[in-house]
Amino acid sequence: MSHIWMGVLLFLIAALIALILVYYYARQVKQRLDDDEAPVTGQRASIRVTMEHAERLRSLTSEPILFKQTEEGVRVQIDDKPMLPLAAYMGQEVAAALREASLRVSQAYGSRWTALVSIAEDGSGKVQRLA
Repeated sequence: MSHIWMGVLLFLIAALIALILVYYYARQVKQRLDDDEAPVTGQRASIRVTMEHAERLRSLTSEPILFKQTEEGVRVQIDDKPMLPLAAYMGQEVAAALREASLRVSQAYGSRWTALVSIAEDGSGKVQRLA
């Protein structure tokens, strides 16, 4: 019976050591990934949206549109109105245009960002990353 308990004890000690090593390795990997994705404030990029969506966005406002993407999703602020989730824009055309613009910004900046987006008449857009 004591050999069984000794085997169980050795197994538990080995499992604990393995768990500690996996935790340490995962923490190092997460730290490296976080360091690689450090945001660059003021970074600029160009995007392109379809002509139809460009017209929709320009009909909303002539000012840049503020987009913010976090774990909760995309939020949008147009002019001096409060920042709203993308889902709050009920018009299919407007929501699709905002969704396309946010998708293009995500392609440039990744999964977490805050940016000002200005769309020209030809569908080209200028993006300035704020965070």
